[in-house]
Amino acid sequence: VRSNLGTFRVDRLSHSSCMVQDVLDGMNCNHRLQKPLSFDPSCKFPLNVAKTLKEQDLAHGSMIYCTISNFQENSENPIPVYNNNEKLLPSPQQRHVTTVASSKRTLPPTIATALHSNLNIINLLDSDDDQSINAGGYTTKNNARDDHVEVVEASFGTKKRFKTSSGGENTNISQPQNLPVSTLSIENNKAISVATYNIWFGPAHPKSRMLAISQALQASSSLLKNNSPLMLIGFQEVTSELSRYLSPFMKKIGYSMHLQPGIETTGGYGCAIAFHQDMQSLIMECSFIPFENTIMQRGILYIRTCDHLFCTSHLESYAGFVSGKKYTGAKEREKQVLEMERFCQQQLNIYPSLKFACIAGDLNWDDERTRSEGDNRELLKLLTDSRWVDAYLDSREKTKDPDTTVKKSTRKKPDGFTYDPKTNPMLGGGNLRRRFDRCLFLPQKKTSMNINKFQLIGKEAIPNLTYVKKTSFRGIEKSTTVPVVPSDHFGVVVSVQIN
Repeated sequence: VRSNLGTFRVDRLSHSSCMVQDVLDGMNCNHRLQKPLSFDPSCKFPLNVAKTLKEQDLAHGSMIYCTISNFQENSENPIPVYNNNEKLLPSPQQRHVTTVASSKRTLPPTIATALHSNLNIINLLDSDDDQSINAGGYTTKNNARDDHVEVVEASFGTKKRFKTSSGGENTNISQPQNLPVSTLSIENNKAISVATYNIWFGPAHPKSRMLAISQALQASSSLLKNNSPLMLIGFQEVTSELSRYLSPFMKKIGYSMHLQPGIETTGGYGCAIAFHQDMQSLIMECSFIPFENTIMQRGILYIRTCDHLFCTSHLESYAGFVSGKKYTGAKEREKQVLEMERFCQQQLNIYPSLKFACIAGDLNWDDERTRSEGDNRELLKLLTDSRWVDAYLDSREKTKDPDTTVKKSTRKKPDGFTYDPKTNPMLGGGNLRRRFDRCLFLPQKKTSMNINKFQLIGKEAIPNLTYVKKTSFRGIEKSTTVPVVPSDHFGVVVSVQIN
């Protein structure tokens, strides 16, 4: 059972005779149920309380979802069950079962709220390549949470202009100090840099991780500022909790943040864009467009300036079983990326002054496996316009080392993994190595472009920080103390030259 408070593993149930209430009893969690056990992460398709699990095509290994109150109830009162009309039903006596992330593992209310089930996905921290994704839960040490800082969400609606978030100024957080705050000028610059970073919605050391992310971006910006200033950054998996730390840190180094609508109000996660202060007067439009086929509230968050269209997104994720069927999100992702392509093409046609359109984000794309076929078709072949440039592939083609050259046409021997258990110590090893995060560019007609630099950032562990991760895979439960890296993903920074 995937919830906003963690993942529960319920054993010793007979799916041919057990009902919804038996699953709730097995969760052994002293919190009130806010949304019923459902087939989908948004809890729009609840289980039928009058049918057995078998009658609903559920068995051990299935994933279902619910939302639980952040406040603990009396231990003598188990989780109440709702019928399909949202009425409370009586609860029988609880039975003893094995659980993961039970009520003994409590999270602070602000973090629990940030993991709202409307946007929850399967945790990939202990997944292996070419195997079923493991829905591993996690836990935190007592010192894993940092002080709380307030920040105001950018107020805007779908397809409407919105204001800049400027909260978090009155805070005692230690601000980035390694590098001075610089003022970048983009006038007469034919090259700029953009970035994308999935910052991980997990609860481990949020303040320290957001500080490390801002410092990594600041260091990259300092190296690039003379020839290719870092102007636009897309973030994914931004929660209310994380934005309260990240926004003031980014403001300190000269960036303003725009949040996807609903992050502060629904408690879920979404995307954000940070733009450099020198771009403020150049921004023509900022908006969010939901995807047509998402069940996870995913969409296109974009900024359009006089010269550039920058889009960030988090495409559909693996979600276990939805309505009794395995939901990999692969078909949804392919439709979503084509929807983003159509949007970029339309914008380039409407606004001839645009030099390029950029898609930068966690695309969850799976087309480069070495041992089997991935869930997705090759991305550049799927896109309808042959002029799209994948920043990583383009930069690798230009390298002089033949051992690291990767051609656009090959799916073998990939590199540049942004999610990599073999090099990210927080992931603890494994073979699920993927280039989930990508930067794609579509130049305006009669305009050419070059990728000057591609780099991964945030690869080093934060000194003296660890957290305890509890996972369950194939019936084996384990606890592991791992170093803390800024995120489970690496950030991507790309410098692009306009001709």
